[in-house]
Amino acid sequence: MVFIWHNILFFGITTLITLTLTPIYAYFVGFDKVDWAIFWFMSAATMMATTFGYHRLFAHRAFKARTSVVLWNLFWGAAAFEQSALTWPSQHRDHHRFTDTDRDPYNIKRGFFYAHMGWFLFDTHTVDYDNVKDLQANKWCALQHKFWIWIAVFAGFGVPLAVGLLTGHFWGALFLGVAARFVFVHQCVFLINSACHMFGKATYKGTETARDSWVCALLTNGEGYHNYHHAFPNDYRNGVRWYHWDPTKWTIHLLSLFGMTYDLKRTPEIQIMQARVEQERTDLQLAFGAEAHPKMREALQNVTAQYERLRASLKHWEEAIVEYKKLKQAQATEGMHHAGEQLETARRNFFKAYKQWSESANQGSSLL
Repeated sequence: MVFIWHNILFFGITTLITLTLTPIYAYFVGFDKVDWAIFWFMSAATMMATTFGYHRLFAHRAFKARTSVVLWNLFWGAAAFEQSALTWPSQHRDHHRFTDTDRDPYNIKRGFFYAHMGWFLFDTHTVDYDNVKDLQANKWCALQHKFWIWIAVFAGFGVPLAVGLLTGHFWGALFLGVAARFVFVHQCVFLINSACHMFGKATYKGTETARDSWVCALLTNGEGYHNYHHAFPNDYRNGVRWYHWDPTKWTIHLLSLFGMTYDLKRTPEIQIMQARVEQERTDLQLAFGAEAHPKMREALQNVTAQYERLRASLKHWEEAIVEYKKLKQAQATEGMHHAGEQLETARRNFFKAYKQWSESANQGSSLL
């Protein structure tokens, strides 16, 4: 075991201050609106720079952004004190490439605490910068990597403390806007590596430990839909449904309306549903496999029949997509309208079949 002392000291000191001096100050002096404004601005800026910038923009290239947006995320991303815009994406790309193996930097198979914090406190991971050559070619990312610690100190400590000093709230800024904010943001972000690999549902991909957790999504700007993210890592969305809490997705989309972000990558709906259906079928087969009495066999036969109907409707939808794309590429305007109607009909028929499949699956599951 290797002790990484600078990380141990940093996280140890900020945590100690947050658990001792911050509540003492709150009791005897109290925090007012200025103190909380500094805390929430710094939390929002650094959290969003991590989820929007370091994660979806730099690590996954899920969209492109104008220089001003890139610089904003590089500045506040450094303030989060989670390494540079080359190191963080490099480690995260390794996490996706080697999930749940010894080469996964925050491998959950080594335990909750290791995936949560232990990997950067008591172990070493060799950063392979060969996997971020695209980011190295970006002059702003390369510059931030070279000077990130200085930017981090200025943005993470200097900015909130300067605001606190100018407004007569230096100690409030130190205890709440700096120390408590570090602990709050870090612990929320770390849950994605730990809790989201242990608790929740494997909605789309059951071959890895990644799970969807709406609780973690609430704490991390939508990052908690982690199983979807592992199934479709290049999608700019993590919460793919309209009601999923994903402020990062909404911010990316909002900025695209003003041309600040562009080339947003979206996984086609049919691919998402294919993955969902196959995972649901796998889960049911595993559940029914342990049962052998007649009612279970009858339920399994019913579910299997519904699945075959669902697959047929899915195939029809796929064929309609191919036909529509073929006419669109050929610029056959006369046939496109009819093909579009056929495509929408095929889509509706699939979701009708999917509803029947879900009802059948739920009825079967209720017998377990």
